[in-house]
Amino acid sequence: MVRTVSGHLALGRGREIPRVARAALLPVALVSAVAGLLVFAFAQPLAELLASSAMAPTVRGCLRVVAVALPFAAVYQVLESTSRGYGTVRPSIAVEKVGRVSQQLAGIGAVAALGLGPVAVTVAWSVPWVVALVALALWTRALHRARADSAVPAPPEDPDAAASFWRFAAPRAPAATFRAGVMWSDTLILAALTTTAQTGIYSAATRYMIVGSFAQLAVSQTIQPIFGRLIATDDLGAAEETYRTGSAWLVALTWPMFLAAAIFAVPLLRVFGPAFVTADTALAILSLGWLVATGCGPVDNLLLMAGRSGWTSLNAGVGLALNVGLNLWLIPRYGINGAAAAWAASLMWMNVAPLVQVRATLHMSPFGPAWPVAATGALGVFGGCLVLSRVAIGETALGLVVGLVVAGGAYGTFLWLLRRSLHLHTFAAGLRRRRTQPA
Repeated sequence: MVRTVSGHLALGRGREIPRVARAALLPVALVSAVAGLLVFAFAQPLAELLASSAMAPTVRGCLRVVAVALPFAAVYQVLESTSRGYGTVRPSIAVEKVGRVSQQLAGIGAVAALGLGPVAVTVAWSVPWVVALVALALWTRALHRARADSAVPAPPEDPDAAASFWRFAAPRAPAATFRAGVMWSDTLILAALTTTAQTGIYSAATRYMIVGSFAQLAVSQTIQPIFGRLIATDDLGAAEETYRTGSAWLVALTWPMFLAAAIFAVPLLRVFGPAFVTADTALAILSLGWLVATGCGPVDNLLLMAGRSGWTSLNAGVGLALNVGLNLWLIPRYGINGAAAAWAASLMWMNVAPLVQVRATLHMSPFGPAWPVAATGALGVFGGCLVLSRVAIGETALGLVVGLVVAGGAYGTFLWLLRRSLHLHTFAAGLRRRRTQPA
């Protein structure tokens, strides 16, 4: 929906968006409703399969609550993407990141305090999806009314718009499944082939990578509608410039996190307990994989906005196959380090492959003038300060704190002095414009 909405707005076809949105929402609502009905109807046998006889009634109740909430959550996800297509992340932040999550936390906390049990906890988790859906539907409708209408005469309606949308969207379902598989297959295979303790240690190490992935997601979601608009109007020069700028920002934002995780893995892991420091090599391997992945920029988003959804699905499918194969091969030999290597390899594939595809088809590269500046600052300034702190003080909590303070100050100064080379002034100007625009 991000690509569809941003492209329609750029081409002056804003009036078609509600029709295409309905074409997107109806199948999603229907399929999710059928799935919910099936789960509700077969909750008892599913509960008996998943839990002991004593816990089966509770699990049955939880499954039925989730079954009722499923269609609301599915439709909500479509509307959330639709809202971002209008070029604003305010609905996503206010409703998704703040509103829904805070309601769930408050509800679950209240239920837990009252001791109402797992079914009530599931209800507290599910109800905010319905509330968020209503809020997002109203906000998206307001966005359409404010931005879709134009004084420019609209071109004739495209009768193939809905079919075109589903030709693009259909490969996204397997792609999402493949990506989820990449995220979890290493943990599942590790649990099957090693001990529970090893699996827990590895899972703790991967939590630090999720922090960096949130930053990657923030940049990607912000830049997606810009790609969609520029590619729809065939402004490939501006699209490449946006890609290069976004890639430099992604490097500048995420590389310091991954470098800190690699250089000071031991004190970061000791937070979870002394036994967890055995994952220091695994954390360093994961960090290397993320450095390569984020160094490619928001390349998968660019490929997707260019209409190659089938390619992104294929890349994710190969990534999952690579991940599973390497896990089965490496974990028996190297344990958690093998699992980390498998995840890093699949992660690099899913970013380097689209990088090559974008270069071959769109003739675009992320490596503009700003990229080496960002990489030099992250590696040389931030990473260099951390290395000096580790050498001088040691791989300790004190070394980490001193290194972060010194590196943060030096890196902040570097970014400020070279803000124009990194186009950070345009980023700040864009934020100011967003504050003055109507939501």
